[in-house]
Amino acid sequence: MSIFIVLDTTSRDLAVYTANVTKTKTGGLVIRQALAFGDLWSLEKGLEGNTLEMPLLIVGDGYRAQSSAGFVNVVVSDVNAKLKRAEIVGFLSFSGPLMKVGNRIAGVSPAGAKFERVKTFSNFNSASAKAASDGFDLLVRVSQNSVLIAEGQSNTMEVLKIVLPLKWETPQFGEEYHSMFDQGSDEEPEIIEQKEEDEAIEA
Repeated sequence: MSIFIVLDTTSRDLAVYTANVTKTKTGGLVIRQALAFGDLWSLEKGLEGNTLEMPLLIVGDGYRAQSSAGFVNVVVSDVNAKLKRAEIVGFLSFSGPLMKVGNRIAGVSPAGAKFERVKTFSNFNSASAKAASDGFDLLVRVSQNSVLIAEGQSNTMEVLKIVLPLKWETPQFGEEYHSMFDQGSDEEPEIIEQKEEDEAIEA
């Protein structure tokens, strides 16, 4: 099956949805949105045993507002973390149409990731936010095999730790069937070292 939970980190909305994710012959991924699930925090609250039983795609490397202090930070704890990076080459939103996209990267995790909410301050205070930011940096350094996500602004911060499965098992991707992705050879999703020009096409 090619059904994934997708987390979009490119805005403070931190939208979560299920998607049909296919792989092209050149190893790129095509995402077709299926069902809106709310945001990251509602997903974390609803998980039984805090474990995600579906493979996970983390889209983007975070967000920083240009006109305010709003941000999303996405940090992988260490080089040995069981997270592969792949290029997204196609996207079909809930309202369509299918889009050919470029410069979009996603982290791929197999099923079994655990979501751990990190307790943070509840008052709106810039000094507390600075202390939380420094603590987040330390948390990254002492964590292993994890993705850490911080969302907030100058006086708030929410933090979630995603503990990745200890064993890497390549998720099953459906074969991409749209004719525009026919060229190339069959490859696994490529690990890309660490963004948009879209071209609408018929779905």
